[in-house]
Amino acid sequence: MPRRRISYNYDDKYDILYINICKNEPSLSDEKNGYLVRKSLKSGKFTGITIFDFKKKQKENNLLEITKYIDEDTLNSIKT
Repeated sequence: MPRRRISYNYDDKYDILYINICKNEPSLSDEKNGYLVRKSLKSGKFTGITIFDFKKKQKENNLLEITKYIDEDTLNSIKT
């Protein structure tokens, strides 16, 4: 399985973290518990996530819950 790189951008003004796995992949977003989870229109695989109130979630140790929105194949293919 090819390794994928993560790109991210943090908006300090609004406390939003944008994480992308696949660039230029047409995706559909679905809101889940303060996250926008993006999945490919073609394959349905995870392509990225937007985390609202990032610093608050980080302080409360709530960021691990995002892994339940990411399929195992994608988690295994991420290259940092």
